[in-house]
Amino acid sequence: MTRKLQDARQSEAPSDLESRTRSYTRFRSPTQRDALAGAGDAGPGSHAPSTLPPAPFELESDVTGHEWWLESHMNAASDILCLEQLVDAARDTADVLAIDRAGALIERLGEVRDALYELYCDTADPRLHGRSTPEGALTRFIVALYTWSARVMQSLVFSTTAMRTSSVDWSPLRALADAEPELFAEDAQARVRGALDGLEVDYASPVEPLRNLPKDIEQMFTAARALRDELRRAAG
Repeated sequence: MTRKLQDARQSEAPSDLESRTRSYTRFRSPTQRDALAGAGDAGPGSHAPSTLPPAPFELESDVTGHEWWLESHMNAASDILCLEQLVDAARDTADVLAIDRAGALIERLGEVRDALYELYCDTADPRLHGRSTPEGALTRFIVALYTWSARVMQSLVFSTTAMRTSSVDWSPLRALADAEPELFAEDAQARVRGALDGLEVDYASPVEPLRNLPKDIEQMFTAARALRDELRRAAG
């Protein structure tokens, strides 16, 4: 990341860090869930038992073997927050269309971030421990997607900084849109799906932790395509 992005990251307020992304709160710990459930059980309108799958972990630090993934997620979340702050700082002087264009790209980046975090939560399940090894198709795809997203964010740093004082040249985004064709190749995506073959998952069970795994995989592909398409629109 550029020095500008690093400086912006250092200036984040604690309140910003705590609210930077909804994906951080996908799961509550059993203690939190019990406390919330108990608060309403005594009176009218108390909630029915949850049909959500149980959380695969209480804390991200409980997931071993995927520290690199958590670090990538935290970096992406922090970088997206910094980009949002750069756009906010340029609103008074930048062209409205440029602001909207940058905002749309940041939104797509957020969708990629959240889709990857959903999969991170899935891989906490012991049944997936052998399917997300460093040399596996799933891990290779995820690393490539994080790397590509980071390059997009790097380019957006220059664009959002330039918006404050001058017009923006969006043309470099065209090359970025087509920089990772392997991410969108059907055979590469088929290998990712194939890495999950043979899992003993009861997709009909409302308490199956992995019941949404196929949807999460497809959402990752969808989010990547949406970012690519947004880059092409922005480049013109």
